[in-house]
Amino acid sequence: MVSEGGEVGKTCIWNDELDECYIQNSVHKVPLNALQDARFFLYLFFVYGKLGVFESIVNRVSISHLVLEKLINVDFAIPPLQEQKAIASYLDTQITKIDLAIEKTKQQITYI
Repeated sequence: MVSEGGEVGKTCIWNDELDECYIQNSVHKVPLNALQDARFFLYLFFVYGKLGVFESIVNRVSISHLVLEKLINVDFAIPPLQEQKAIASYLDTQITKIDLAIEKTKQQITYI
């Protein structure tokens, strides 16, 4: 799912955590096929958001709106599935290390 308004492009993965899920019109559902890894797309959308790709194409009056017509026209660099999985796994590992380092630093700060 991709945020359409406010922080456009902010993405999350829906893993059927609830029996039913309803989304409002400010969220786009992005269906993936068997050749697309959800974790890879989560990172890809994060990077595109940070690089300003979505901000460069949004409609803006008071807050940004990433309409579906513009989202589907964004060019995405999509490697083969195995490479997507390898990239996502690598990033998962690195983020875990970073999170642990942050937590350790926070604990050390409390001792000061």
